Amino acid sequence: MGRPPRHSRDELVGAAIGAFTDHGYAGLDVVALCDALGIGRSSFYHGFGDKDALFDEALRAYTAAGAAARERYRDSAAPAPRLLHHRLTSQLLAQYADENRRGCLVVNTALELGRSIERYARIIDADREGWVELYAELIARGQRQRHLRAELDPRVSAGLLHTAMAGLRVTARIAPEAQIVEQIDALITGWCTPSGSTTLTVGNDGHLLLEDPERTVR
Repeated sequence: MGRPPRHSRDELVGAAIGAFTDHGYAGLDVVALCDALGIGRSSFYHGFGDKDALFDEALRAYTAAGAAARERYRDSAAPAPRLLHHRLTSQLLAQYADENRRGCLVVNTALELGRSIERYARIIDADREGWVELYAELIARGQRQRHLRAELDPRVSAGLLHTAMAGLRVTARIAPEAQIVEQIDALITGWCTPSGSTTLTVGNDGHLLLEDPERTVR
């Protein structure tokens, strides 16, 4: 019998996600990927075939995690303004917690490749549509609860929110954290009604406090 693998496939794909997020699709060859994954070339080719197949699997795994996160937001009983604020702030603060501020594999891939490799663009399209659909649902929920302004078009505003998230991720690579937090606060509070603003908790520094929506799951 052969020796059991030192790493599970999920662990290897997770390492690949980190490597591709840091260095991009074009910035890695098979040798660099083997080093990042801690495996030999024969194991790499046997397990993944080639770089393109691994990148495809990594991108799909990354977006699948996003799909699971969307369901947690849907299941939360927290007010819509708090959920939208949490979504933006949690992701950006996680990026600042990373010393390289590497951000999001989807955003980085869109910046690097655009639609030059259509099969990857289609994965990104599906991920974007999933988030826009969620944001539109939350905005409509907030309007029914009179927490978000009635004149907002849920679908258009959802697209704007997704675009803002991508832009903030890029800007966060170089901008100070406080600047990004201020922009998120301004965006979400600008959409709120007076009663919606009261659903957001303000800290001593004047910024909205990050609250985990999973604490209020139905």
